[in-house]
Amino acid sequence: MQHNIKTRRNTLKTSLVELSIASRVSQGRLSYIERGIMAPTPEELERIEDALAALRLRQLARVVGLKSRASVETEAVA
Repeated sequence: MQHNIKTRRNTLKTSLVELSIASRVSQGRLSYIERGIMAPTPEELERIEDALAALRLRQLARVVGLKSRASVETEAVA
């Protein structure tokens, strides 16, 4: 699971600071969890997964918003 957290964070290009704030788990603890030195508690794991999902949704909303804006600008020019 530790590798999965790191992989998902890297896929989202999310900083450790951003994930720490979103999940309310300290940066040091997240670093240890990602490297497999410590195992997350069930509560931490749930918060981390929820934070990653929320960050992914925020990222998708940003992308959709950019695409929507670009399509509106393209239609305005045409």
